Amino acid sequence: MTFRQTLNVSGPEDQNDQPCRDPGSFHSFKHGSWKFTHYGIFRKNVSLVKTTPPWHLPTPHIGFSSMASSITFAIGDIHGCFDKLNSLIAACEFVGAGRDARFVCIGDYVDRGPDTKRVIEFLIHKRLHEKDRFIFLRGNHEEMLSRAASADRSDLDLMNWWANGGEQTLDSYGVNDPSALPDDHLALIQSLPMKFSDENRLYVHAGIRPGVSVSAQSEMDLLWIREPFLSSDVSHGAFVVHGHTPTKSRLPDLRANRLNIDTGACFGGPLTAALFSNDEVLPRLFLSSDGKFWRPNPPPRPV
Repeated sequence: MTFRQTLNVSGPEDQNDQPCRDPGSFHSFKHGSWKFTHYGIFRKNVSLVKTTPPWHLPTPHIGFSSMASSITFAIGDIHGCFDKLNSLIAACEFVGAGRDARFVCIGDYVDRGPDTKRVIEFLIHKRLHEKDRFIFLRGNHEEMLSRAASADRSDLDLMNWWANGGEQTLDSYGVNDPSALPDDHLALIQSLPMKFSDENRLYVHAGIRPGVSVSAQSEMDLLWIREPFLSSDVSHGAFVVHGHTPTKSRLPDLRANRLNIDTGACFGGPLTAALFSNDEVLPRLFLSSDGKFWRPNPPPRPV
């Protein structure tokens, strides 16, 4: 008997089936039957842009024609939202045309959303063909899935994963047990690194523990921490780019010492990317899977 055959209950339901009002000042435009404005994003619009993206504004209009030739796009928690990922990558490629662009995805590719299988296939393809351009970090959901699929798993490992969106992952693969996922998919999930650094920033899934050096951070904190990290305004020695905690506004949360780019893609919000120039610490531009792009306001300075 498989794991799912032992259960006789429905999976956890998403309680965020409400329109999300984005108060920021965005560009808006039309493309065919699509209209992209700041008026709201609705839960059912998971597949808003499936084909050619409508980014027709010229690059100088966006305002960084003098930016360095090397840029980095950091992408938030994907959670099985393949269509949003596909749309966001297309937007990033358009904006970054002519520049050496790197992508850093900060984890949580699986669970909750409808297309975990296609997301993992995307990761495998990019690792095989564009390994130098795409960096995929591990999230706490990859950690939970790895434990649930292991031969020495406990009942608690299974239930913790299943109760946090594992049911949608099983549906995506058409299987009844996480151990039945393809071997190459599980191998990739288990091989993902915990962190990545460049000249100006540290990229992790959840955050870091304030006052502890990066080299001494525990895996538990890198994957799971919320407090005291989220409320800390101290310098961490590097600007931290993270996700893990969905923002209530469905907008990125930019602070002087960190950036949260988990905008709740699996809860009805967009999937968001931050564009970084290699000659500056803070992001130059935000892009979202629903066709919006905007410049960030300066973060508040610590008191």
